[in-house]
Amino acid sequence: MNLRAFHARRSSTIALSAVALLGTLGAPSLAGAASAPRAGDSSLLSSAAKDAPALAPTPTPVERPPFVSDRRAHAVTNVATGGGLIHQDWSNIKQEKMYLQAWSGGDTNVANQWFFEAPVVDDGYVWFRMRNSRSQMCAVPGGERYNIPSAWTWPCGSGDQFLWRAEPQDEGGRNQWRRVKFVSKTTMNAIKPFGNTPYEWVVMEDDGYADKYYWSVSP
Repeated sequence: MNLRAFHARRSSTIALSAVALLGTLGAPSLAGAASAPRAGDSSLLSSAAKDAPALAPTPTPVERPPFVSDRRAHAVTNVATGGGLIHQDWSNIKQEKMYLQAWSGGDTNVANQWFFEAPVVDDGYVWFRMRNSRSQMCAVPGGERYNIPSAWTWPCGSGDQFLWRAEPQDEGGRNQWRRVKFVSKTTMNAIKPFGNTPYEWVVMEDDGYADKYYWSVSP
């Protein structure tokens, strides 16, 4: 055997020994390293699913009453008594702390009209201010009538005391916003006439479902 053949045979032997040694040590094969998870490998797929970030739930849209922020004054009338929602001394447009009334009679066509404005969304509800068309004052909880919490007017502001929400009356399974009750954000009580006549003070009690709690809002 010549010298060149001897060196070639020795190199081949060394290479084979190296391959055998790698196999003994458990080195990963290139084919195994490059292979992707098979469709039937459920353990790998479930592990990947657990590591994936969860999708945020689809938000439920909040329905806004059609009379809110339409820049129109709406006549508000109690469903049970027929009294319009006005405030005392409605002809005096400068006075504060004018109690709300459910009242019929007299020239109250403007005094029982309200703007529903400046809406904000919180706790899944649309909250808004109630501004009287005659006095430009806003309705807020305040004072007492017959030892029951009541509501009166105050110069309009942006605090929670000015915020109300409207809840439609269920009319045979249909909520059409034709009759609503007004619930205060700070007290969670609704406004209603104290008695059953067309000439009543407004009081604020628990959020009930009798007709006295509901008011019709003109288109």
